[in-house]
Amino acid sequence: KGMKAAEFDAEDKRRTLESVRSFLAQAENINFILKPHPSEPPEDYAAFDTDYDDNRVRVRVIQGEYMWDVLNGTDVLMQRLSTTAIEAWMFGIDTIELLPMESYDDFFLNPLYSSGSLIASDGETLRQHVNAILAGNGATTEMKSFREESIEYLCHKVDGASHNRIAEAIHKFVTT
Repeated sequence: KGMKAAEFDAEDKRRTLESVRSFLAQAENINFILKPHPSEPPEDYAAFDTDYDDNRVRVRVIQGEYMWDVLNGTDVLMQRLSTTAIEAWMFGIDTIELLPMESYDDFFLNPLYSSGSLIASDGETLRQHVNAILAGNGATTEMKSFREESIEYLCHKVDGASHNRIAEAIHKFVTT
């Protein structure tokens, strides 16, 4: 089962990059930052830096940048099976989940949080979703509710005071 999952992931990644290339071939007047997962080999993405005309679409591959710094300059996050979507939701950024495979049911690579994102299976749906988001027609009310529920469930309280609650719990533990 492990080898099948690895093969599935490799094909999913190949199709995802094919969708991104198709999207970029039609895009104009955008800046596109591609940030591979830190465990991925940079050479898989090297051609993205040189394959596009900067006068039409500016594409850059970045490595080692702190994700929250990247999100601070992001209008739309496109991602593949990543919890980075949740971080984007915390910033109020609309997300697009790239799911090019017919089904994800048989593999651990499960789009757990796709209900909070628009779903794209190819370059054309990716283009449509980006245009919709940039026109102010991104997340639906249901998607926004799912995002809020997910953040509350995963992060308990997003109020900037978690460090105080943790310190209080540690103090209570060591003094009891």
